[in-house]
Amino acid sequence: MTNTTHEHQHHGHGGHDHGSHDHDSVDWDAMGESLEEEGTVVAPMLEEILGWVDTIVGDDGRAPRRILDVGSGPGVGTVSMLQRWPDAEAVAVDAGQGLLARADRRAADRGVADRLTTIERHLPADLTDLGRFDLIWVSMVLHHLGDGTEAVRTLADLLEPGGVLVAVDFGDPMTFLPEDLDLGRPGLDQRLEEAVGRWLRHGHGHDEVPDDATVNGDVDALARAAGLEVVAVRDFRLRLESPLDVPSRRLLAGHLRRLQTVLADGLDPDDVAALETLLDDTHADGVHHSDRVHLDTSRRVHVIAAPTA
Repeated sequence: MTNTTHEHQHHGHGGHDHGSHDHDSVDWDAMGESLEEEGTVVAPMLEEILGWVDTIVGDDGRAPRRILDVGSGPGVGTVSMLQRWPDAEAVAVDAGQGLLARADRRAADRGVADRLTTIERHLPADLTDLGRFDLIWVSMVLHHLGDGTEAVRTLADLLEPGGVLVAVDFGDPMTFLPEDLDLGRPGLDQRLEEAVGRWLRHGHGHDEVPDDATVNGDVDALARAAGLEVVAVRDFRLRLESPLDVPSRRLLAGHLRRLQTVLADGLDPDDVAALETLLDDTHADGVHHSDRVHLDTSRRVHVIAAPTA
């Protein structure tokens, strides 16, 4: 039976002067459905990442026995790790009770519920009471953990000797449009990327960062500043060719809606109109119907060694 602990610890985002992130105002069940579907879309890339990590930890002849997933969401990554390492137990930590309930159900559906403990905490939070781990998985959440250097150092201190911290972040910006698509001015992808950069440089809150914005800085630099060694870095890419299936279209539409929300004031009217067209579920050129949009997304993964002293 899955173990679930609910700890309502409301922590601010220490180190970020970007406003608060009110977890209680989020519809976690609605968010969870979307996140699980996104997990299904990118599952091939996740499996490739885990296979690569397996070769690294396998070099020492020891598969992970205790895993910590920080900011686990609905448990897509957590459950995949339990399936890959059948002798492991995992602790999944997240702020959303609805997300953790999905993780519990996912684990039960896949026969690994007896090896999963879910804990509700608002990050950043003190995790030292959870014990030590052979593998700590941090995927797309470093920007929720306060000061990046301190977060990396604190998490690494939870590792057993010989353990690893695996930090997954976005790689290159997501692309989705063919170069010759007649929708506004050419180069919309590039202008969106540039607008994300301007938006971040002007100090906007990280809690609404678009999917392809790397807000964690250089993980290598964070690790060095924390006195830690990055033992491996690799980029992983997933490209889904047109025509996209329905889940992939929904993932892309969600990405564009977030861009539309945070970048509207930084785009020229032609690009705003192009985004509206792409999100129009009745338009032939919209992402819900067009046979020409693709999905190209990537992740950069750092494997950081446990402290030696």
